Amino acid sequence: MAAQVRFVDADCQETGLAGGSFDVAWNQESFCHVHDAAALFTHLHALLAAGGLYAITDYFRGARGDAGRVEALCAGWALPGLRSLHETASLLRASGFDVRDAREDTAPVLNSALIMRNLASRRKVLLAVEQLLRGTTDPVYEGHTDGSIACVDGLLDGAIEYGVIVARRRAAAPEG
Repeated sequence: MAAQVRFVDADCQETGLAGGSFDVAWNQESFCHVHDAAALFTHLHALLAAGGLYAITDYFRGARGDAGRVEALCAGWALPGLRSLHETASLLRASGFDVRDAREDTAPVLNSALIMRNLASRRKVLLAVEQLLRGTTDPVYEGHTDGSIACVDGLLDGAIEYGVIVARRRAAAPEG
């Protein structure tokens, strides 16, 4: 298999890879880090062969709950912001994809999320002890910990959703 595998370190919006050379592309919990979704989708449309599939499994902005949790997650995890499932599906369609499925699927990740919240809550205690003993903590680590707690609380109240989107590349991107 080693001869058939190649790792590429590149900007996801400008990989330099040959157009039409992929049958499948997938963002797993990395789409939330993308600043320009339209540029990513345009590039993916070019990379995928006609009929190729693209999938996203990630966090999305929900329609309920405390919007402050979305802000805390984005600040703590250095995210540009969360898009909704609907907004993301619309951007995919505008980039030449047929969206086959776009659904909230939070329930299957809740057990793992609750474990993450438990670990982050324990870390908050250790950070408080570190503050007392050393007089300082790592603000990046503290922000990530706060973001983790906000993420889980957002999943629980609907401000954040875990979602799945599956789309198929049309033969040509829409013009204009």
